[in-house]
Amino acid sequence: MPRVAEAFTDVFAGVYSRLLVKESKAAERAAKKPETFAAWADEFYADHVLLVRQALIPACESLAAALAAVSGNVAIPSAVAEATKTLAMSHSDRSIAAVKAGVGVVSTPEWSDRGDEEAKESIALIMELVTT
Repeated sequence: MPRVAEAFTDVFAGVYSRLLVKESKAAERAAKKPETFAAWADEFYADHVLLVRQALIPACESLAAALAAVSGNVAIPSAVAEATKTLAMSHSDRSIAAVKAGVGVVSTPEWSDRGDEEAKESIALIMELVTT
């Protein structure tokens, strides 16, 4: 099963990379008004978390289905949906903390490396759902 999960690394990393680029561009525009930046970040991420979740659903559901097919275990759809919600919230919480700390530029290693890190965390969470 690790091979199946590993095959999804680029899928998840791609999703997170696209989200991070969108967030970075929005943060760079908002940073031009420092007096309203913190409020912007709170509002942007309150809405953005839904986009993050929608972007992750296909990858999470596909990985769960692939792992279930290999293992013979069943991934409970409600558990996968809840995991996707958890991943979206975690991503958004990290992003809002980063942009408020001034790390909201996609060219920084702290920002761009997050896609790979979050991909691994996402895969581990979905694997746990299917294999336990």
